[in-house]
Amino acid sequence: MQGTRNSALHCRDGVPSAGAAEEHTRCPPLRFSSGARAHFRPTQVCLVAPLLALLGALFTSVSGFRDLPSQSEWLCRISESGQRCGDVYANEVTQQKGGICRAGDCCARTAIGSSGMFGDICTSDEYQCRHHKDQFSFGKCDLKNQCHRCSKNSRCHQDNSENGGVWCQCPPGGEGSGITCKVDPCKGNPCNNGICLPKEDDESAFECQCYPGYTLMEDSMGRYRACVDYCGAGVCGEGALRCLNGESRHMCICKEGYVNQTLNGFDTCVPLDLCSVQPCGKPEAVVACKTTSTTTYTCECQVGFKETKLDGRPYCAADVSN
Repeated sequence: MQGTRNSALHCRDGVPSAGAAEEHTRCPPLRFSSGARAHFRPTQVCLVAPLLALLGALFTSVSGFRDLPSQSEWLCRISESGQRCGDVYANEVTQQKGGICRAGDCCARTAIGSSGMFGDICTSDEYQCRHHKDQFSFGKCDLKNQCHRCSKNSRCHQDNSENGGVWCQCPPGGEGSGITCKVDPCKGNPCNNGICLPKEDDESAFECQCYPGYTLMEDSMGRYRACVDYCGAGVCGEGALRCLNGESRHMCICKEGYVNQTLNGFDTCVPLDLCSVQPCGKPEAVVACKTTSTTTYTCECQVGFKETKLDGRPYCAADVSN
């Protein structure tokens, strides 16, 4: 290495060093020529790491560092103290819980530092100071960049506070840490009046085989979710003569004066507008048609036409009496 070398570590003012004559000796600032880097002996490690480890233990126990719900696991976490790592090497920060690294300054992912913890020199600002797993993802600790790591059966959550981060949670009824999550789609029998069968190609999906007299009901995604008694719920309305539950849909048989229509996705019987089929005759013969009930109507005829009956129903016929 070129340049001046100094065996003292670079610690912030007021931070004691290990290996000094007295435990409370302060580490002097590190000085070296431009472009040079200092090399440290394993015994010359600032006490930042053990102090931070101790503070970290106290922090999690008394300061409310976020405890995740059961069946949850962090994807990435925001620094406990919000600190930056600064111009230090991996073996000085391996016990630090979190921080934002500047390129070339802090621990990354692979090499083992003098304390035996994993760490290396950062190669980009996106790397993090950390001492376990791959939890700290500063600059990218958000739902957009992290949630794809959750199981598709899990929920992804974000807390932007200093002690928060992004984590996965396996919902009640599932088994796993959140990053992994296995669910039983038939737990509790969502089909209700039928048999629930898990789908082989999708661990979170199921099919229903309904008992006789029940019909499959679709959810908003067009998937069958439950077996219901549509006819028992009276979906055909008061105009129904009879209702039949089928395997995949129900059918309404309507009374005279009613017609089958689909309303809000359900078959039902609605009153027939008798005048809609022009029962009074040709338009040139009719002034107006008026429906008086579900089975009756009246005709107002043009001059030269008069209301007559055909098979008991009124219509406008030519007036041949004049």
